[in-house]
Amino acid sequence: MSDWNNLDAEVSDVVACVRVQKTPTAPFEFLAISSSPEDQLTCTKQCLADQPSHPAVWRGEKYTHDRIRIGYFSADFRNHPVGRLAVGLLEAHDKSHFTTLALSSGPDDGSELRRRTKSAVDDFVDVRNRSDADVAALIRRREIDIVVDLTGFTLAGRFGVLARRAAPIQVNFLGYPATMGADWIDYIIADRTIIPAEHFQFYAERVVWLPDTYQANETRATSPNVCRRAPNVV
Repeated sequence: MSDWNNLDAEVSDVVACVRVQKTPTAPFEFLAISSSPEDQLTCTKQCLADQPSHPAVWRGEKYTHDRIRIGYFSADFRNHPVGRLAVGLLEAHDKSHFTTLALSSGPDDGSELRRRTKSAVDDFVDVRNRSDADVAALIRRREIDIVVDLTGFTLAGRFGVLARRAAPIQVNFLGYPATMGADWIDYIIADRTIIPAEHFQFYAERVVWLPDTYQANETRATSPNVCRRAPNVV
């Protein structure tokens, strides 16, 4: 599998197929083939064109809550890079202004990280064995104001849930910092480095910049040991 002979020509062939709407690969894999945001958008839109359309679950109803309800939807609330990045974010929410819900579509690894995630939110719901339609109905029934998809087109992504327009505002963040190419994703959270202004036209979402970096990070020290520099010993 590690035969890199003729790589440039093969990459060119894949990109050419995308440009004539004969997509040979999925959007996530295509990110490793082409760094062109225009080609990435084309690839993603072609992938979505092959998917069935669904009627909207949320149909413009107005919610009136004392606190904004945010649902974080992910397959990676576990010992996973996204799970490790997101847990500090969840713990930092101001509960006087926000109600947080975690919708977990991935496996339960029984880790301390998963236990922390459950403790960080107001409610944690395992939806791994529920259908896309059931999960979308759950989001509507809970009157979630904002759903944040932390998975996108990465492994075990469930874009069929948000394709049903489950919430008034739907956001792509953290796990897949590329366009999802869909009119049912309203925003992507990024920064000036991840998505410079000249690339906005190649994103189906409205780009929202955070001031420094888009990437949330763990807030706790990973080890009680303090590492210090020491002189080299010859």
